[in-house]
Parts: sequence; structure tokens; C-alpha cells
Amino acid sequence: MKITGVQVNICEAEEKYKGIDRMRSCPHGVPGPLKTFGLATIFTDEGINGFYQIRAKDAHLFVEFVKNFLLGTDPFEKDRILGRFRPVTRRGGEWFPFHGYPVRVVGYAECCLWDIIGKALDKPVYKLLGQCRDKIPAYASSKHIPTVKENIEHFKDCISEGFRAFKLHPPSTNWIDPEIRRKISWKLDLQVAREIKRLAGDDVTLLYDPVNTYDREIALIVGKEIESLGFYVYEDPMPTSDIEGNAKLCADLKIPIMLGEQLDDLYKYAELIRGQATDILRCVLERIGGITSAMKLAHLAELHAMKMEPHSFGTQATQFAHLQVMLAMENNDFFESPVPQGTFDTDVIKDTIRIDKEGFVHAPEKPGLGFEVDEKKLKERTVKIIR
Repeated sequence: MKITGVQVNICEAEEKYKGIDRMRSCPHGVPGPLKTFGLATIFTDEGINGFYQIRAKDAHLFVEFVKNFLLGTDPFEKDRILGRFRPVTRRGGEWFPFHGYPVRVVGYAECCLWDIIGKALDKPVYKLLGQCRDKIPAYASSKHIPTVKENIEHFKDCISEGFRAFKLHPPSTNWIDPEIRRKISWKLDLQVAREIKRLAGDDVTLLYDPVNTYDREIALIVGKEIESLGFYVYEDPMPTSDIEGNAKLCADLKIPIMLGEQLDDLYKYAELIRGQATDILRCVLERIGGITSAMKLAHLAELHAMKMEPHSFGTQATQFAHLQVMLAMENNDFFESPVPQGTFDTDVIKDTIRIDKEGFVHAPEKPGLGFEVDEKKLKERTVKIIR
């Protein structure tokens, strides 16, 4: 099998997906629905193609990367081919990415290649990685909402969908428009946290993620409060780069600290572990080079008696890719689901991930990454093709 071509379809997302109100209960929440996206395709001479959703702005770079380095190669040799694009250690102790491509572009390509390999072998990727389980509990990953009232309504709506766990992105997070965020105090964050806990009681597991917003002083104040409220995890309280500050926070709090999703280099996680700057590792697999890198990180965490929680928040392709990894590891607790369910979905992709009545997501049965592209809808939604 050889790679013979590449293209990215730039698509306009439909305004409504199968009647879903994507901003239901949270009209001021962000991020909103997709407006455009790129569907990347890597073609082979056997007619088995790999697909992945990417940022539209990365389309030209992705096509250039595949043309320059993957055309004519065998997808099954992906580790040898792509290994040169992962950061390497020089004799002087420095690291650098070869050829200047962002690691996320390598990650997109690797996901496409896994899709091809799985389809060629007629197996889902998690079967090839080594399946550990067939379902995973999911939490509702809240939108970023600047008011108490709307946060409460959003929480109620998520629980009505059947979620047994909920992650709060408090009002002052970095996702909120800066002009609005300057007027929001961390004290409002805690007001929302207390209200959500009052509604959740002991029946709903709560997670807290201010998206690297706080300084050391505020991170500790907020951490002590959500710890006393019984929150399960404190994610990204401060900038990931503050190794010393995060280490001190880990020492000062009992609630587990989770870091890592902002990193774009697999090798930087070693510093988090050596510095005892986090209790739980976290990754966006595209950012660190793809599914193989995510599995390496899961094993690194396991060797240090740590959990690794993949960041499955995003498009359908992102959700499916991260779920494949989760099903092949045991040291993670939750699948992260965008809410309302269907927020980022498009009819260009036939398959979706949804929770069951007990709040679990289940292993996909289709080969490769587990989703199928609707060629007719792809043609309808495409506004431009990059080759």
C-alpha cells in the first residue's frame, strides 16, 4: 500500500445539526458552534483513505507536509516516517522539531494514517492498540459563561441529558472575551462553584477548570475552597510553564491538580513529572504528534502511578481519536464531552458519540477511527478544496 495523494475540503458547517440547538440554555457561552472546518484526506493506491477534521487555517500546511514527506510511503511504516518530526534530543541537551512543521500537523497526519491502517485491517484503532475496556463514563464539559444564572441553567440542562459528572469552566477563564473578563472577579467563580455544588449534591462528580487563568495566590484560595466543596479535580489552575508554582500548589492541596493540555511537545511532560508539578497528566493528542504519542504519555503516567486524561473536547474526529486511546488504557477516568451534545457535530460525518442512560460512552465498532464520511454531504458543504 502506498500514499498517492492528499486534499483538504474547506467546509461551511450547517447552522443547525439535526435540530440540535447548539447554544441551548447558554446563549452567551463560548465556544460556539463550528462555522468552518477542514476535512483532511490522505489517499492510497488501494482506495483505502484516511480522514481527519483539522483547522481550516492549517489546510495548506497539512497538504504541503503530506506532499513533501508522505507521498509514496507505506502508511504501515508511519512510525519510521513520522519519527523524524517528533522533537529529538541533541547532544547539547536541546530539543528541536525537524523541518519547522508544527507538531499538530504531524498529529493530523498520524491520525489519518491510523484511520487507514484500521480500515485496511478491518479493526477499530483501539483493538490494534490493545483494548482494555468497552465503555467509559463521560463528563459534560461546560461552555465558558460569564454569569451565575446562565451557568446554573447550563448545569441543569447537562444533567437532564443524563450526565453524572460535570466540569465547570468558571466565569473568569481565558476563553471569555478580555473586555468582559476584566470585570469578572475570581470571587464570582467561587459563587458559581458553590451554586453548582448545591445543585449537584453528592450525586454528580464535579471538576473545575479555570484554563490557566489564576496567579499563585488566587489559585491557592480557589483550590482550598473547591477542595472543601468536594470537587474531584482542579485542572490548569495556573500557567503550565510555572513549574515551581504548580508544584507548590500540588503540595498545599489535597485535590488533584491536572496539567498538560497546553503542551505541544511530548518531551515537556518529563519536566512536569520531575518537578512534581502535577498529579494527573493531560494532553490534546494532535498537539503532541497523534495517537502514538498519546499512548506513550499514557504509559509514562502509568509508570509513575499517575492518571492521564486525554482531552476529547472538540470535533467528531477529535472525539473519536481520543476515545480510541482511552479504550486502550486503564489509567484515565472520564471522556470529555462537549455540551449540549452535538455542539460541534456536522452531517459531513455520519457517526457521533453520545452517552447512554447511565452516562457512559461506548466503543465504536467501525474500523479505523470509527467514523464514516458522508460523501454527498461533504460535496454540499465544501466551499474550497486544497490540493
